[in-house]
Amino acid sequence: MAVSKRFWLKLAGAIFIVVGIVIILNFFFPKIFGDIVYPLKYEDLIIKYSRQYAVEPSLAAAIIYTESHFNADATSHAGAQGLMQVMPATGAGIAGRLGEPFGDLYDPDTSIRYGVSYIRSLIDAYNLDVDAALAAYNGGSGVADRYVISRSDADLPDETAAYIKKVNSAKLAYEMIYGNILNAQNVTDALKIKQDEQNKTWLQKLLERFNIK
Repeated sequence: MAVSKRFWLKLAGAIFIVVGIVIILNFFFPKIFGDIVYPLKYEDLIIKYSRQYAVEPSLAAAIIYTESHFNADATSHAGAQGLMQVMPATGAGIAGRLGEPFGDLYDPDTSIRYGVSYIRSLIDAYNLDVDAALAAYNGGSGVADRYVISRSDADLPDETAAYIKKVNSAKLAYEMIYGNILNAQNVTDALKIKQDEQNKTWLQKLLERFNIK
């Protein structure tokens, strides 16, 4: 039976719609993720202290996202404060190790400096095992020590196991969405990249998405 011309027109229309949807998702989906699902603030401080303490900027951003969702005024039920949700007692210990007076944990500069320094010390303490360091950051050294011995998520509290997965997932997202900013050589370059991105028109971004010069 011959296929009617109307059928082919409908098929072509359906293909056109699908291709249009794919293009729209490809162009706008990362922006939606960046602006709403995975926001990024204080990138200058993240880059500065990540460089200083040799921590991946995407990891620092992921911890901030998981801990406070970039809310500098966040306070947990347990009393952790600021962007990286540092407990006051822990913060006092970090300040002592850094050889400085105990600072305000609600101050973004202090919180990120303390938090990035602390995760660096935990990564070193657990022989570069980032998951074990995250377990210690969330649940304390006792939880991380048990995890190192067993190497099983089953020996982690549910909250800590979920925390590690959430941080690792966010880290991948921040690397994918903001890698060009977070991996810049210095803060000045990062802020210039961000400004350049903001100044681009939607057409320029669309052409770049499909590598069209």
